[in-house]
Amino acid sequence: MAEVTHVAFWAPSAALDGRIVGYLEERQAWSRDTAVAYMPPRPFERRRLARLQRSGVVVETPGGLFYLNTALLDARAERRRGLVLAGACLAGGSAIVSMVAALLGLV
Repeated sequence: MAEVTHVAFWAPSAALDGRIVGYLEERQAWSRDTAVAYMPPRPFERRRLARLQRSGVVVETPGGLFYLNTALLDARAERRRGLVLAGACLAGGSAIVSMVAALLGLV
């Protein structure tokens, strides 16, 4: 049950990160020169923005504008793809082992 609770809290956070990143992507805020103003209306959104800033994915200029650090954003996406692939491989491997064990009468 604790695992479900963890996922329940993680999913909205990831979606919110996606909305913040999407906002900046739509406005093509890729550098200091193309940075845009952004002030999330709700406190929890401001906390997620601060988290993205701490991770370096979102950068704030001295003038209070924001842009995306595309190198870190790409690295983060690549890392997540790797985790999904690793999880799929583990699940597939487990299924194969179970089928072989059943065929051999070990289960």
